[in-house]
Amino acid sequence: MAPSWDLLISNVLYPSGDDFRNWSRGDFAIAGEWIAEIGPELPRQAGRLMDGSGLIAIPGLYNMHTHGHDMFWRGTREGAGVDRRWPDWFWNAYDTVSTETCTAAATAAYVNSLRCGVTFVADHLRRTLDGPPFVEVLGALGLPGAVFASRPYGESSPLTLPHETAPRFEEALEQAARLPRRPVMIHAQETPHRLEQIQRRTGRSTVELLDDHGLLHERTFLVHLCAHSDSDLELAAARGACVVATPTAEMKLGERTLDPERAARFGLKLLLGTDGPAYQNSNDLFTDLKQMALLWAREHGPGAVRVEELLAAVTWRAAEALGRRGGRLRAGEPADLTLLAAGTLSLEPLVSEPFENIAVQLVYCATGADIQHVVAAGRLLVEDGRCLAADEPAVLAALREAVGRHFRLHF
Repeated sequence: MAPSWDLLISNVLYPSGDDFRNWSRGDFAIAGEWIAEIGPELPRQAGRLMDGSGLIAIPGLYNMHTHGHDMFWRGTREGAGVDRRWPDWFWNAYDTVSTETCTAAATAAYVNSLRCGVTFVADHLRRTLDGPPFVEVLGALGLPGAVFASRPYGESSPLTLPHETAPRFEEALEQAARLPRRPVMIHAQETPHRLEQIQRRTGRSTVELLDDHGLLHERTFLVHLCAHSDSDLELAAARGACVVATPTAEMKLGERTLDPERAARFGLKLLLGTDGPAYQNSNDLFTDLKQMALLWAREHGPGAVRVEELLAAVTWRAAEALGRRGGRLRAGEPADLTLLAAGTLSLEPLVSEPFENIAVQLVYCATGADIQHVVAAGRLLVEDGRCLAADEPAVLAALREAVGRHFRLHF
């Protein structure tokens, strides 16, 4: 009996292993939410046929830390680090921005991320926002993700904790410790000032306090961790926690990104995110891949950089950290694929013999503009660079209307 697939992508170039070192050509058959089969010359029998001969397929990207609602503030926080007081006009607007405005901004950020090849978003909400409206937006787009909110909205809903210098930080730890175990995300020790403040107040680092409360575990995502001791890294690794670096934002804010060699030495899982568009302006995760590679080279020399490790950090390692299947191009895995256009001046030349340079070009050359198609959970959400999951002009209009209620726009 002939197979019945929903989508067949033929003759596409893809990594044939988790290490992104070996690349093959073949066909991808997708049925429902899953990759049904991968192989050469699969039967051309599917609801939709796509010619992949000019495409590179990689697992869909995981953006493990962003603030989607901060799309509203894009371009408004220039020239200031996180510990500097914001001007009065910022707080006047901040205190009056509604949930509806924030969801309009987040919708724009999610669509922009999707256009840049992201198939999973870990969104960190500010403390006044509830999770369900943002979960609803992701669901309407068909974009998988996790919404971390300060107020639980389900038995195991992802939880965000305030950073260590926020009001009632210790009280928030106590409250979180009484909840059933769940994914936790926190801006941890982002600056030396914040680390010094919590140590002066409690005699403990943030990492140690999380551990004291049973909140440091394999589903804990320590964002930034720019200021740290060896004992912090050792403890986080021992508990199976992850660090999420946002190198572009950290560089723009004048912070120091966690050294990937140090993370590896302690056996610490290192993932990547863009941070909010208010901090680094872009939702393009490829920017952070390149920045992390450049920081790695600056600290340890160009020969130390392992680009394959960085690609793993935004694909299968992120999926494993979340405890979900995905991030790999294998039969039986979720059908999450990012397809980039080959044969362009952005990425070429792509060489297979006597050396392989595809992973290098993806990390150093690729941008979101190279994305042709995106498949998430088996659904084609971006085709020929155009988002099918939302009406982009309407999304842009809603963003402008929301921002225009607070600021004067050029257009």
